[in-house]
Amino acid sequence: MIVIILLNFLALMKTLDSKTAKIIQAILAAGKKVIDNSQGTYMPVMVSTGRWRKGFRTVSLSQKNMRGDGSVYLTTVLFLHDKTAEKYIPFGYRNELSGIETYSIAINEGVPTLLDGGLQEDHTAFASMWLRDINIKHCLGQ
Repeated sequence: MIVIILLNFLALMKTLDSKTAKIIQAILAAGKKVIDNSQGTYMPVMVSTGRWRKGFRTVSLSQKNMRGDGSVYLTTVLFLHDKTAEKYIPFGYRNELSGIETYSIAINEGVPTLLDGGLQEDHTAFASMWLRDINIKHCLGQ
Protein backbone atom coordinates (compact mmCIF):
# COMPACT_ATOMS: atom_id res chain seq x y z
CA MET A 1 0.00 0.00 0.00
CA ILE A 2 2.80 2.45 0.88
CA VAL A 3 4.49 1.70 -2.47
CA ILE A 4 1.32 2.67 -4.36
CA ILE A 5 0.97 5.87 -2.35
CA LEU A 6 4.61 6.81 -3.01
CA LEU A 7 4.30 6.07 -6.75
CA ASN A 8 1.22 8.31 -6.92
CA PHE A 9 3.10 10.94 -4.93
CA LEU A 10 6.00 10.90 -7.41
CA ALA A 11 3.61 11.31 -10.33
CA LEU A 12 2.39 14.60 -8.79
CA MET A 13 5.84 16.05 -8.10
CA LYS A 14 8.11 18.15 -10.24
CA THR A 15 11.60 16.66 -10.06
CA LEU A 16 14.96 17.98 -11.16
CA ASP A 17 15.73 17.31 -14.82
CA SER A 18 18.48 14.77 -15.52
CA LYS A 19 21.19 17.39 -16.11
CA THR A 20 20.45 19.19 -12.84
CA ALA A 21 20.09 15.87 -10.99
CA LYS A 22 23.67 15.06 -12.06
CA ILE A 23 24.85 18.21 -10.29
CA ILE A 24 23.32 17.19 -6.97
CA GLN A 25 24.61 13.62 -7.49
CA ALA A 26 28.13 15.03 -7.98
CA ILE A 27 27.79 17.05 -4.80
CA LEU A 28 26.64 14.00 -2.83
CA ALA A 29 29.27 11.72 -4.44
CA ALA A 30 32.02 14.04 -3.21
CA GLY A 31 31.15 12.81 0.27
CA LYS A 32 31.99 16.15 1.83
CA LYS A 33 30.02 18.31 4.22
CA VAL A 34 31.36 21.45 2.52
CA ILE A 35 31.99 21.98 -1.22
CA ASP A 36 34.37 24.82 -2.07
CA ASN A 37 36.16 24.31 -5.37
CA SER A 38 36.47 28.03 -6.07
CA GLN A 39 39.57 28.67 -3.95
CA GLY A 40 37.60 31.15 -1.88
CA THR A 41 36.19 33.14 -4.80
CA TYR A 42 32.62 32.06 -4.04
CA MET A 43 30.93 31.10 -0.79
CA PRO A 44 31.02 27.36 -0.04
CA VAL A 45 28.03 25.02 -0.22
CA MET A 46 27.18 23.03 2.91
CA VAL A 47 25.70 19.55 2.47
CA SER A 48 23.56 17.62 4.94
CA THR A 49 21.67 14.36 4.38
CA GLY A 50 19.03 12.69 6.50
CA ARG A 51 18.66 8.98 7.04
CA TRP A 52 16.76 6.76 4.61
CA ARG A 53 13.10 6.19 5.55
CA LYS A 54 10.70 4.28 3.31
CA GLY A 55 12.91 4.80 0.26
CA PHE A 56 13.40 8.54 0.78
CA ARG A 57 15.94 10.72 2.52
CA THR A 58 16.19 14.46 2.84
CA VAL A 59 19.09 16.42 1.38
CA SER A 60 19.82 19.97 2.47
CA LEU A 61 22.11 22.28 0.52
CA SER A 62 22.98 25.65 2.05
CA GLN A 63 25.11 28.43 0.70
CA LYS A 64 26.48 31.32 2.66
CA ASN A 65 25.94 34.69 1.05
CA MET A 66 27.59 37.97 1.96
CA ARG A 67 25.81 41.29 2.03
CA GLY A 68 27.46 44.55 1.09
CA ASP A 69 28.02 45.36 4.77
CA GLY A 70 29.98 42.13 5.26
CA SER A 71 27.31 40.25 7.20
CA VAL A 72 26.65 36.63 6.19
CA TYR A 73 23.33 34.84 5.74
CA LEU A 74 22.29 31.38 4.49
CA THR A 75 20.16 30.32 1.55
CA THR A 76 18.97 26.71 1.91
CA VAL A 77 17.12 24.39 -0.45
CA LEU A 78 15.67 21.09 0.79
CA PHE A 79 15.21 18.03 -1.41
CA LEU A 80 13.62 14.62 -1.09
CA HIS A 81 15.84 11.99 -2.65
CA ASP A 82 13.88 8.98 -3.93
CA LYS A 83 16.26 6.02 -3.78
CA THR A 84 14.46 3.69 -6.18
CA ALA A 85 13.80 6.20 -8.98
CA GLU A 86 16.96 8.28 -8.28
CA LYS A 87 14.82 11.42 -8.41
CA TYR A 88 15.36 14.64 -6.48
CA ILE A 89 12.27 16.57 -5.44
CA PRO A 90 12.81 20.14 -4.19
CA PHE A 91 10.38 20.87 -1.37
CA GLY A 92 11.70 23.63 0.88
CA TYR A 93 13.40 27.01 0.71
CA ARG A 94 14.87 29.21 3.44
CA ASN A 95 16.53 32.59 3.14
CA GLU A 96 17.79 34.08 6.40
CA LEU A 97 18.17 37.58 4.97
CA SER A 98 14.56 37.98 3.87
CA GLY A 99 13.08 35.73 6.55
CA ILE A 100 11.38 33.56 3.94
CA GLU A 101 10.81 29.90 4.81
CA THR A 102 8.45 27.83 2.64
CA TYR A 103 7.64 24.13 2.38
CA SER A 104 5.59 22.47 -0.34
CA ILE A 105 5.76 18.91 1.06
CA ALA A 106 5.24 17.62 4.59
CA ILE A 107 6.91 14.43 5.76
CA ASN A 108 5.03 12.51 8.45
CA GLU A 109 6.40 9.20 9.70
CA GLY A 110 8.60 8.97 6.60
CA VAL A 111 5.74 9.45 4.15
CA PRO A 112 5.76 12.64 2.04
CA THR A 113 2.51 14.56 1.44
CA LEU A 114 2.09 17.33 -1.12
CA LEU A 115 0.95 20.58 0.52
CA ASP A 116 1.07 22.98 -2.44
CA GLY A 117 1.74 21.86 -6.03
CA GLY A 118 2.32 25.38 -7.36
CA LEU A 119 4.85 26.14 -4.63
CA GLN A 120 6.58 22.82 -5.28
CA GLU A 121 6.95 23.83 -8.96
CA ASP A 122 8.48 27.14 -7.79
CA HIS A 123 10.89 25.24 -5.53
CA THR A 124 11.93 23.07 -8.49
CA ALA A 125 12.48 26.05 -10.81
CA PHE A 126 14.58 27.88 -8.22
CA ALA A 127 16.56 24.76 -7.27
CA SER A 128 17.41 24.05 -10.92
CA MET A 129 18.68 27.58 -11.49
CA TRP A 130 20.58 27.61 -8.19
CA LEU A 131 22.26 24.23 -8.77
CA ARG A 132 23.38 25.27 -12.26
CA ASP A 133 24.93 28.39 -10.73
CA ILE A 134 26.71 26.28 -8.07
CA ASN A 135 27.94 23.92 -10.81
CA ILE A 136 29.58 26.81 -12.66
CA LYS A 137 31.01 28.59 -9.61
CA HIS A 138 32.41 25.46 -7.98
CA CYS A 139 33.64 23.78 -11.19
CA LEU A 140 31.71 20.55 -10.62
CA GLY A 141 31.96 19.66 -14.31
CA GLN A 142 28.34 18.65 -14.78
